[in-house]
Amino acid sequence: MPLTEMEQCIQTILKHFHESAGKEGNYDTLNKAELKGFITKNFPNYMKKVTDPSILDNVFEQMDTNKDQEISFGEIMQFVTIVAILSHDRLHGGSESSAQ
Repeated sequence: MPLTEMEQCIQTILKHFHESAGKEGNYDTLNKAELKGFITKNFPNYMKKVTDPSILDNVFEQMDTNKDQEISFGEIMQFVTIVAILSHDRLHGGSESSAQ
């Protein structure tokens, strides 16, 4: 049976996470440089409004909930969830700046 569209979305997230995670160090986590690459590559439209490069350092610190200096798949999914929620809010008339 072919994957559903939602199942394909999950597979796509997994693929992009592992492409970024496999570049340095642990093959199943993102370090700060890998996270910056992941966000820049996969969220370029959201990144257009980021003018301060230290924002991504702050994002890393906030996402690293267990403070091990690495972003796990679970931690990246929290980020993806927040982006999805903000996008949903914007779709329903929320502030444009809240999603971008």
